[in-house]
Amino acid sequence: MRSLATILLLFLMTQLAHAQLNRWSFDDLDSLQAVEERDVMVFLKADWCRYCKVMENSVFQDESISRELNESYWLVTFDGESERPVSFLGKTYQFRPTGLKTGIHELAGYLGEIDGKIAFPTLVVLKPEGEIVFQYSSFLNKKQMLLLMRELAAR
Repeated sequence: MRSLATILLLFLMTQLAHAQLNRWSFDDLDSLQAVEERDVMVFLKADWCRYCKVMENSVFQDESISRELNESYWLVTFDGESERPVSFLGKTYQFRPTGLKTGIHELAGYLGEIDGKIAFPTLVVLKPEGEIVFQYSSFLNKKQMLLLMRELAAR
């Protein structure tokens, strides 16, 4: 009985490990792409954004979504108001203040600006060499996210 419980526990742990979403930083991309070239999905968010939190805590935690993301993309979650300089594609991007306690990171602007504006959440898909091939600025529920990933895979 004890060995059956141990086997069941190991099986459940393995299943949970598969559902774990891998998130990377821009600093990781060069070494990740050297191992396996993949498109990069960037999730631009802000700490104050409720829709961003729902996507992180619900949509990205869905087992089928996390599995597809882990297998097909390098997922980078990036705070568009981060004050830390970030190097990407040979350029260093900085935080730019827009007010007393507000601002936007240049990299978030570069990746997420659509029609001259940036909004959170924004999803951006990049080819391995960094070319932007898709941008979407709005909340996606689980069903919409799965549909989007299927459409991106078909291109």
